Amino acid sequence: MNDNPLLESWWVNENTGQVSCAEHGGGYLNAAVRGLPTLTEHITPLGTWIQITPDYQAEFLKQVDASSMGELCQDGTRKDEHR
Repeated sequence: MNDNPLLESWWVNENTGQVSCAEHGGGYLNAAVRGLPTLTEHITPLGTWIQITPDYQAEFLKQVDASSMGELCQDGTRKDEHR
């Protein structure tokens, strides 16, 4: 587990719609979250990333079959395995 819980939070890129944890969302997102950990929105060269709140994430997972999402982090783990 990370010492920074925001690294495990989900983030959505407003430009692309990509959803990822900060740890696997690429270098720009990872550096932004580590550098300014209290912000819930980060503007990077690849787009604006907005934190998905834990309440929204829980509600989303209730309504969607996470196993059918097919969304993987860059290391090959499923995003829903980070919680």
